[in-house]
Amino acid sequence: MNKKGFTLVELLAVIAIMALIAGISVPNIINMLDKGKQEDFIKDAKSIVAKAKYRYNMEKYKDMFDSDNCPSTESTCSCIKAKDLNFSTETDAYGYTYDKENSYVAVCDNTYKIYLQSGDTSNGGKCLSTNSTCGVVDVDELRYEYVVDIPA
Repeated sequence: MNKKGFTLVELLAVIAIMALIAGISVPNIINMLDKGKQEDFIKDAKSIVAKAKYRYNMEKYKDMFDSDNCPSTESTCSCIKAKDLNFSTETDAYGYTYDKENSYVAVCDNTYKIYLQSGDTSNGGKCLSTNSTCGVVDVDELRYEYVVDIPA
């Protein structure tokens, strides 16, 4: 009797190997996708800062920067809100809408800082942070690890 095909043991061995490979690779793929979204958030932050730098260095736009636009923590700086920069991107890579009213760029002693937030505390969202709460981040220190969930 000459039967061709695979035995049940051979098929189970192949399925077990494929499950092992999937178990190892899926978490890495998910981490890579999340890192890509974080890097897009940082890219958007840098784009906002680039627009702010351009306007800050152009004399005709200087009056758009005002310490009245800054929160109390940045009161010695000149700030401009993201909505005043004509930032065209509406949503981040996570699907949250950017909060252009409360996001801003601060210029403090020729150092640029940014506060960028998308979404809100009730529906979730993302923001920049060097600790567990949303906050102002020095532009020269922007890294994908600084994109965090908005605390509820």
